[in-house]
Amino acid sequence: VSRADNDRSQKLHEEISQLSKKLHKQHNHLWPWWEWVDAKYYDWDSLIPDLHREVEKGGGDITNYFVGKFKEIAEQVTPTIDRIDGR
Repeated sequence: VSRADNDRSQKLHEEISQLSKKLHKQHNHLWPWWEWVDAKYYDWDSLIPDLHREVEKGGGDITNYFVGKFKEIAEQVTPTIDRIDGR
């Protein structure tokens, strides 16, 4: 890995971390995205059986919820990534 790649990676990490702190009320380094989801999705232990059934049938409410959340996060960080990459 080149120095330029390391520098880019570090800059991305720093700026996305700062963006996260601006966009969200709290920042928990151990579970940084917990606050982005509705409370009913915090407890993975209770979600796993239903999520497993969803995966076997090709998707469902839990899957759709998380895909939507991940899409929101991607939309928030894409401009920062593009700027750092010079796009």
